Amino acid sequence: MNRQAQSSQAGKRKNILIAGLPTGFINGLLGSGGGSYLVPQLTRRLKLEQQKAHATSLIIIMPTTLLSLAVYLFKQPLPWSMLLYTIAGGCIGGLAGAKLLTKVPGLWLGLVFGIILLISGCRMAWAGFFG
Repeated sequence: MNRQAQSSQAGKRKNILIAGLPTGFINGLLGSGGGSYLVPQLTRRLKLEQQKAHATSLIIIMPTTLLSLAVYLFKQPLPWSMLLYTIAGGCIGGLAGAKLLTKVPGLWLGLVFGIILLISGCRMAWAGFFG
């Protein structure tokens, strides 16, 4: 492998780490949100198409979520009775969303994703300031 190819590979690995480290940190600290950081990183830094970025994000988030869950389980009890119903609803919604993902153009997917993040951020900020 020549120097230019090695340099290109090193740059790509650096971009992958830049995307991955904050993703895990955010997910571990907040319990969610790592994917919200990761999707724009995958589309901008790694040049993935929007649909591939969302699918890749789900795969990457799974181990970070499981590690975070393991830590949370040892720190505090969880409301298991509520979790089962929420998981069932999440699975149904996740299946419907995954099927729709392949049908929505990347531009619209990015727009909807951004709007949802904006609304969620505003709601969290409002609740933080005004209870």
